[in-house]
Amino acid sequence: MLGKGPSYLLSDVLHLPEPSARFLLALYGAYLFSFIYRYYVSRHGAAVQNLYWTMSGVLMVVYIYGWGVWHMLLDTVAVYCTLRLIGGTLLSVVITWLITMGHLVGGYLHIMYSNEIHPIAWTIPHCVMVLKMIGLAYSLYDGRKKQETLVSEDIRKNAVHSVPSFLEVMGFSFFPGSVLAGPQVSTNKFNPQPELFTPSWTGVSIG
Repeated sequence: MLGKGPSYLLSDVLHLPEPSARFLLALYGAYLFSFIYRYYVSRHGAAVQNLYWTMSGVLMVVYIYGWGVWHMLLDTVAVYCTLRLIGGTLLSVVITWLITMGHLVGGYLHIMYSNEIHPIAWTIPHCVMVLKMIGLAYSLYDGRKKQETLVSEDIRKNAVHSVPSFLEVMGFSFFPGSVLAGPQVSTNKFNPQPELFTPSWTGVSIG
C-alpha cells in the first residue's frame, strides 16, 4: 500500500472503485473549504470571496476529473458572455439552454459510445452546472419583467435584476458546496445576505 494516494487507501478500506473513493473524498473536502471560508475568507471583500469559491470548486473538480474541468469552464464563460451581451432576454435563455444542454448531451453520447464508460464521469458536475446556468438565465429574464406580472412569490424572490460580474458567475458555478453533486440553488438563495456573507449581484443593469 506504500506509495498509494488517499483515494486508493480509502478504496481498499471501503472496497470501492478508486474513482468512487476519490469522489467521496472530494465531497468531504467541501467541509474543509467551508471551514476555511467561515473563519478566514468571509471577512474579505467580494472579489476575494468569489475567487476563493472559484478556486476551491475548480480544485475539487480537477482532483476527480483532471482536465475534464475544461467542460465546465468553457460553458460557464460562454454563458457569462451571453448574459453580458443579451442577459434578461428570451434569446439569452434559449442560447444558454442550447450551449449547456448541447454540451451535456454530447458528453453523454460520447461516454455511451466510448469504451471508457464509468459511473464517475465529468457529466455529473456538469449537469449541476447546467441547471445553475439555465436558472440564472431565467432569473435574469424574470428580473426584467414587471413585478406584478410574475406569477408566484417564489419567482419574484428569485428574480435577478442585473447581470453578475464574471467572478460572481464563476463563484456561483464552482461553489464547492454544490459543484460536484448539487443541490442546484438559485442565485438569490446562494446569496441571501450579501451585506454579511457574499457580494451582491452587481454588473450591467437590465432593468
